Amino acid sequence: MTDRGHITTLLAIGAAGILLAGCSSESKPAQKPTDPGTAVGPQAQVVDCAGRPSSRPERIDITCADANLSVSAIIWEAWTATAARGNATENRNICEPSCAEGEHKTTPATVELTNPVDGMFTRITVSPVGGKSETSTLPSLNGPAKSQRTETADEFVYCGSGTKGLAVFVSAPDGVGACAKAMAVTNAYGEQDNWSESKAVTVTVDGTPWSCQQKSGNPNPYQECVNQHDPREKARLSS
Repeated sequence: MTDRGHITTLLAIGAAGILLAGCSSESKPAQKPTDPGTAVGPQAQVVDCAGRPSSRPERIDITCADANLSVSAIIWEAWTATAARGNATENRNICEPSCAEGEHKTTPATVELTNPVDGMFTRITVSPVGGKSETSTLPSLNGPAKSQRTETADEFVYCGSGTKGLAVFVSAPDGVGACAKAMAVTNAYGEQDNWSESKAVTVTVDGTPWSCQQKSGNPNPYQECVNQHDPREKARLSS
């Protein structure tokens, strides 16, 4: 073979290699970025008022004791191991003139689940259109939610139904016998007829004075009793 023929052959082989490399690279599908809403791996769940875990529920009851606040028709945009986010309808009893006779108001809202513990979301934040965001504690695997919705740093544990059919909550630093004490305090307060925002009522339980008064809530008022010896200890009555 002449030198010229040898060079021609090498050029042909090189061109064929380039073509094969090009075809090989084109045959590989492009890698798509991971969608944070459909992340692969363990994902947290949410527990309903009956203590049943699930993922991407269409409805979440926030106040298990009375169902005065819930979100429904939820369309989830993202659901991962650390947070979930979606759009929903907020259903709220405005409790006027009372919760038993109150009108249920529906408002478009965004929903966010956060603070997972042992694979279960423990916080829900609802942000109604034109309204104020509100963060609440979700139920746990042990049953109904252990704290009421709150806009303060106080953590209120749900104790059960008390005087006048209202839900009883307590915030106590030690927690020992807290619910029994809260029930006794709110029952004593329930015997008073002068519930008012303008004037506090003092009740005494086991020798300890408690100052009780109606407070303006969002949106519903609630009754709060504060231990006069330890103001960190509080009992609440809420619809």
